[in-house]
Amino acid sequence: GEPAPPYRLARVVRENHNGAILHVAFHPDKTNVVASVGANQINLYDNEHLGNHFDLYVHYVNGDPAVAPSPDEPSSQGFHTLAWIGTEKNSEDILVAAADASPIVQVLSVLRREVIAELDGGHKGPVTALAGSAALPGLLFVGGSDKRLCVWDIISGTKIAHRSVPACTLALSVKGKSLAVGGVGNVSILPVGNKRDVEAKFSSSPIEKIPLEQSHDVVQHMEWID
Repeated sequence: GEPAPPYRLARVVRENHNGAILHVAFHPDKTNVVASVGANQINLYDNEHLGNHFDLYVHYVNGDPAVAPSPDEPSSQGFHTLAWIGTEKNSEDILVAAADASPIVQVLSVLRREVIAELDGGHKGPVTALAGSAALPGLLFVGGSDKRLCVWDIISGTKIAHRSVPACTLALSVKGKSLAVGGVGNVSILPVGNKRDVEAKFSSSPIEKIPLEQSHDVVQHMEWID
């Protein structure tokens, strides 16, 4: 077939995270919206409505931006992962979750421009991975360094399911039926089902483990291709 056209640089964005950008993601439905995390900041951009400009329209700083990171305060060391949380079709809000080096996950409402939830799943170490899906409105999957994997209902603010699975990274299928969990040298596939039965199905279904080649140590990132 014909060779693919070369990539074209559309625009250059001057970031203001004051540190390394560790995760960037387009919103799954509102594809003009982009989020990034790094240092103690979450930034959201509009990639559509201002011509060639990449407009910063939400800028959230965790804590005092004038205070330098401290090894004694894990939350000051910066956000390292994010996930979009699905919302109901009639909702005008956009929800994004982010985690830093603490066991806490913060959920930011774009419509309200504030943190609407701080989720503490009882992790005994940092949160390592987050995942959400437009097919599962209000649900957030949270993996921790303590091998604890939880499912949260953001609407009610409750943890509805958990199980013991090492999670370095998470990826939900586009339809939200399965969750891939990247560990050390393997990927685990967990059935999720729909929102109504996720509590029972996620907690008790068998885990399918896929061993990887020896070249893989820690799986750091995955994407589903449906």
